[in-house]
Amino acid sequence: MLPTPLRIGLYGVSGVGKSTLSNHLSVYKNALGCIDGSQAIDAVTPGGLDEFKHSSDDIKTKLRHKSIDYLQNRFSTEQKHLVISGHYCFLNHGKFDIVWDQKDAEFYDVIFLLECDVTTHKQRCENDNSRSRNYSINELECWQSVENNALREECQSHNIPLYQIDSTLALIEQEKIFIKAISEVVIDKVAFEISEQYSSALLLDCDGTLNHQDVLDFSKSNELSKDTVSDIFKGFTGYCFDAFHSVSRYMDFTVYDKDRDYMISTAKHSLKLNPSMSVVIDSYIKVLIKEGYTVTKVAISCGFPTAWAACFTEKDYLIGGASFNIFGCLVTDKTKERLAKKLKFYGVHIIGFGNGTSDIGMMLNSHRGVYVYSDKPSTRHMEKLKSHHLLEIIQLEE
Repeated sequence: MLPTPLRIGLYGVSGVGKSTLSNHLSVYKNALGCIDGSQAIDAVTPGGLDEFKHSSDDIKTKLRHKSIDYLQNRFSTEQKHLVISGHYCFLNHGKFDIVWDQKDAEFYDVIFLLECDVTTHKQRCENDNSRSRNYSINELECWQSVENNALREECQSHNIPLYQIDSTLALIEQEKIFIKAISEVVIDKVAFEISEQYSSALLLDCDGTLNHQDVLDFSKSNELSKDTVSDIFKGFTGYCFDAFHSVSRYMDFTVYDKDRDYMISTAKHSLKLNPSMSVVIDSYIKVLIKEGYTVTKVAISCGFPTAWAACFTEKDYLIGGASFNIFGCLVTDKTKERLAKKLKFYGVHIIGFGNGTSDIGMMLNSHRGVYVYSDKPSTRHMEKLKSHHLLEIIQLEE
């Protein structure tokens, strides 16, 4: 079972940079579908957008509701994140027309609010030759204030996560904020979904924990190798989101799709759960069930957990990983830790299995940790895990 996709609102006043960011993100075509809200209006209005603009307020409201149904249908059909550029209100002859309503609040899973300083905003409007945006500094300042404050209140009252993005940042920096936030919301939704169905969860790192092997072992060329990924991480000081993001971009835009697909396909047919690990996992599940828990397994990996699919059932969760374009979620050490914390918050009893630095936070925030090693335990890992009051240390046999 893979995490469900999200319905994402990209909001901000005209000229703030929504289209620019949306176009930039559209390269992640396997994970994201991007559409302007006006395109949805155009699709559901007989006569198109021009006819909509001349319709009465009541008809406009009905057509906006119909456009939400159109977007929901597209979202359900495509089964990937859907990013919709929209407005809370429009500036019309000195007055603000509010276009947000209850149906919008019921639709979105998360909203991003683009903002920038009013001077830059004014310059962007003047430089945009595609549309007439002759707004004064005062009008833009008031518009931003009305839209931003009202949208924050709506999101807070409807429990919609809201993230702000400074659109004066470089697009790659805006992308990082977007992907990091999307990954957080995905994890939060998965944690809630698990808590609704299960009272206990086994959080399982994949590569090196379920078996000594790594998915990257099955690359057929030097283009996709552990060394390259390792070199990327060496370019940063310790683990950080930027390092994981760089690996994801490498996987998505440098490695040939056929090479990556070959690696995952080959791994799926070759990777098996280490017998020792299988015994440990089964023993924990039996004890938990005997104690009255309902149990699920969650493979959460910074790599490619779908390559381990044969080790799991359809009821288990596979959360990745090293490619945002494949998984629609970027898993880091902090992502794993966040999942453990969220599950504990929802009252789920958790056992965290890991073998490396990226698993430390997850294990420390689990009720019980299981540290896996091959030759000997890492002194550095043991030092970080020494505060865990329920830690099992096991060696995987070849």
